[in-house]
Amino acid sequence: MVKLRKCRLDDIKNIRHLQPPDWSDITFYFKFYCTHDFCYPFVAVCDNKILGVANATLNGITGWLAHIIVAEEYRRGGIGYLLTEHLIEFLHHKGCRSQLLIATEMGEEMYRKFGFKPVSCYLFFENGILKQNSLDVHIRRYRESDLNTILYLDQQASGENRKNMIKQFLENAFVYHSKLEIQGFFLQDFGEGMIVASDNIAGIALLKFKHSIKKCKTVLPVESKSAIDFLSSNGFKTGIKVLRMVLGENIQWKPELIFSRSGGFYG
Repeated sequence: MVKLRKCRLDDIKNIRHLQPPDWSDITFYFKFYCTHDFCYPFVAVCDNKILGVANATLNGITGWLAHIIVAEEYRRGGIGYLLTEHLIEFLHHKGCRSQLLIATEMGEEMYRKFGFKPVSCYLFFENGILKQNSLDVHIRRYRESDLNTILYLDQQASGENRKNMIKQFLENAFVYHSKLEIQGFFLQDFGEGMIVASDNIAGIALLKFKHSIKKCKTVLPVESKSAIDFLSSNGFKTGIKVLRMVLGENIQWKPELIFSRSGGFYG
């Protein structure tokens, strides 16, 4: 009999076996989920063994479903469906009007059964690096006085109030500023390194800066044409494509302002 319960910190050591081979370390994310009150991680348990995990993140009236993972030997047994159904009902009871997720090819069919509809897709640009001889004079480290502008820019791009999450990743953040105004920001430690900018000049400068620091991937919504053209013209190879899906009310977002998503767990 499979039961669902909240994930605890002492569960973390017992979920590593669920790690899909091409995903980043799930224990890092579940440690984060377990220690922040806007995240709601769950585990599926049978005979004291964890068979699956999932998380819901709440941003007021919007929420994200993420890291819905079932142990390989227990897949296609209804556990993924059970976890997804639980997250949907949980967010609904929290007053969430729009539920979002990023669907892999494996999960897409199941999400459609719950009523999720595709609204966009993301392109992966695999590990690449760009040489930059010196730091762009318009890029500097984050200051506390930048917070409100960063939150405003993110809300314009995402259509969500994501301040609780963003405030956790400002220690190593950078901004692009010109004429005493901030046009973009780069959260280096947030997932894949999130970049949001109000114009192409700032966005491309921050994207170039990101890839001059280390070899890494960048994932972009297909509407972010300037960023896609920039990476393509600099030799980055396009990898897989994944769907962005929504259940409930669609949200008014501006994907063209996203020059690097945070990750599959948050868009």
